This record gives sequence, C-alpha cells and structure tokens, in this order.
Amino acid sequence: MVLPYTWLKLNHSSTSGQYSVIGGIETQLWQLASEYYNFSIEWIIEPNSHFGAQYENGSWSGLIAAIMNNEIDLAVGGLMPTTKRLEVVDFLFPYDHDQYTFANQPLPETGSHMDLLIRPFHYKVFICILFTVILFWLFNWIEKKLQQQQYSETNNHHNLLWINFCLLVRQPYHWMSSTGSAIRIALIIWAFSSIILVNFYLYTLCSMLALPLIDKIDTINKFIDACNTGYLIPMAISNTSVEEFFLNSQVDTVRNLWSSHLMLLPNYSLPFTLLLSSSNRPYYALIAARKNLLFLQSVKGKDKIYLPPYTEKSSLFPSLLATPVQKGFHYKRPFERFVSRLITTGIMTHWEMLDSIKLRFYLKRGKGGKFQTFFDNTSMSQQDDEENVDDNNEHRIDDINFIDFTIQHLQSIFYLYLSMIIISSLTFISEIFNHFLMFGNFIYDIS
Repeated sequence: MVLPYTWLKLNHSSTSGQYSVIGGIETQLWQLASEYYNFSIEWIIEPNSHFGAQYENGSWSGLIAAIMNNEIDLAVGGLMPTTKRLEVVDFLFPYDHDQYTFANQPLPETGSHMDLLIRPFHYKVFICILFTVILFWLFNWIEKKLQQQQYSETNNHHNLLWINFCLLVRQPYHWMSSTGSAIRIALIIWAFSSIILVNFYLYTLCSMLALPLIDKIDTINKFIDACNTGYLIPMAISNTSVEEFFLNSQVDTVRNLWSSHLMLLPNYSLPFTLLLSSSNRPYYALIAARKNLLFLQSVKGKDKIYLPPYTEKSSLFPSLLATPVQKGFHYKRPFERFVSRLITTGIMTHWEMLDSIKLRFYLKRGKGGKFQTFFDNTSMSQQDDEENVDDNNEHRIDDINFIDFTIQHLQSIFYLYLSMIIISSLTFISEIFNHFLMFGNFIYDIS
C-alpha cells in the first residue's frame, strides 16, 4: 500500500487470495484499463518492499528485477524513471508528477517573546518618538517659564506631556479649551501623528498575534544547514530514486549530506516510528515524495508532521511517476494513449481527492491505525486482517479527534461580545455622570 498510488485490500472471501482495489491512482488506472481492453489482473505484492535498485554486481532487486525476469508485466507503486532503470526496463507515459521534499517533527519555537511589544515598530521609529517627547518636554518647560512671568498670580499651567499621553491612548483632556494657541497647534500635529502611530501599532501587533512568525525549516538550504549542525537527522529509504539522486549529485552540500548525515533504512516502518516519536533532540526528518508525506500528515495531523510549503526552494528534486514495463512490451503504445487520455480528463486528480476522503472516513470510523505504515508492504497481511475487526475503541486514534461544529461553539464569542458591550456602556454612563458633576461644580463656582 503506497498512497496515493496503490491501495489494495486482501479479499478474504476469495479462495485464491486475490486483492481488490480500494483506491490509489495507479491501481485504479489499471483496473479501468482492464475493463476497457478486457484483460484480467492478478495483483502480486512484492515481499521485500523494494521498488528496485541496482547492486554492485549489476543485478537488480524489487519490482524492477521482477519485470526483468518476466515475473510480472507491469509494476505499480509510484515508481520514478531514472537513468539506470531506463537501461533495463521501459516506462509508459508519465501519469503524475511530484517533488521530493522532507518532513520533520514540528520543532519547538526558539527565541524569546519578551520583545513582542516593541516588534511592530522599527527601532528608528522609537528613536523618533523619544526625540519628539524630548521636544515636547522642552516646549512645555519654555511655555511654563513664560506663563510664570506673565501670569504669576494664577496657576493655569497645562502639562503638555500628559496631554500628549492622553491623546496617544485616545483619552479625552477636559481642559483643552483653556489651552493657548501655541499649545493647540502642537497638539493638533501630535493628534494626527498619534492616530497613525496607534493604528499601525495595533494592526501590526494583532497580525503578529494572529499569525505568529515562526522560524521554520521551510527550504532545502535551511534543511541542509540543520542537518550539518546536528539539529536534524535526515532519513531516506534505500534502494529508491532518492539514493540514486544523492549518489549522482554534483552539489558539494548534497554529497556531504549523503556521506556524513543521511540514514538509509530498508522500509518506512522505523522512519515513521522515529518521526512520530515525542522524544527530545535529536529530531528526525524523512526525505520522500511530497504526496506520500501529505497522506502521512493527513493520518497523524499537522501537529505531528510538518511539511514545508510547496515552493521551488523546498524541492530537493522533481520527479515523474510512470509504470515500468518490459523492454519491447507489445502493448506499450495503446497503453500510453490510454494513460495520456486519462490525464487530459483530470480523473487522476479526482481519484486522489476521493482517496483523501476515504482515508478520513476510515479515520473517523476508528480504523486509522492501519494507515500508520501504509508505505510498508510487509505489513499488508496484518493490515488486511484488521479490515474484518468490528469498529471499537481499540482501533481509535487518540491523537485525532473529529468534532462536529455546532452553534454551541459560538457561545464563548457571544458572551465575550456581550461583556464588552456592558463594560462599554458602564464606562459611557460614568463619563456622562462625571461630565455633569464637573459642569455642576463649575456653575457653583460661578454663582
């Protein structure tokens, strides 16, 4: 089982032990081809889970060897045409394309958040604000000295710094009408500036809180640097196109990663165990096809598996997926026409989306545990036996919960909104009461 390309189920009702197709792009493709061209298919599971690699003596293993030895006619499983493979077998028209990337455990956030309140502004902005405060302090000191000389008998001084602070936090200053013309001009300039500063600061801070900037390993260069420093331990499957890519690479950093850090494993069982482990450092990363890793992520969740965004910088190398056949295969040309026509219809994408829905359905029913090693064909018999087990709590996945969204989930938002309205209303009433109280005292002083 190599999702999203193959998805077979052992048919226990059949005495011959035949497999039936549940999903998978390539398995459904050839099932449809068998119906169109009227031929039968016998699915044979490769026991060693090897796609096909060349040994030092020149012989081959896995599915490629089975084709060369005339044991099978076609090989499915998302195989990639490589230079060495094309020397011994033929490939049909590519039915899909992908990129090889990496997946790792979600790494803990590094750094401190103590500077979150000062991050919205550049340090030059804070220097300008400090310089403005100093200018207002000097202006306030000069205005105070002039007022003491001209109106020594009265004490009607306004603290300009306090007024600026009130305007900055959007609070009213009730004695604004008694200020002088010079102060009013300065305050008007500051009021417009404070509106821009406060709005920019609040919007930027809210954006940072809603979408925090996390320093993730999202490019191949960052990935290689993390592996060279020992922060990540890269893993890959032996006897695959990944191994051939590293062997033939002319990039020094890639060759150094291959010779010094890369851990080659026979199948996906141990990499998945290490990748999903919750232990501390060192952290592990798996190099594989993106679509395979996406299905693993859909099983375990984004909180367990991190995939970099689909960009050119996050791609180790691109890949084409095709079906290998024997050299001189008699039906190569009609099969290639059939594959190319299916691609133009877009049915491949439709099958892939349906497989994703089926996978979520199995997870919701509590049978998601059997997908933990869907790359590992050696566990196929064990996985097929689990199909006959009734749905119960023993097969539930503890780390994935399906919760139906209802109107009850909006109660907390409604109560928060209601409490804010009540607080705002009480504040408004207190401001009105305070205003009338001050106005009454002013009338009393006049009388």
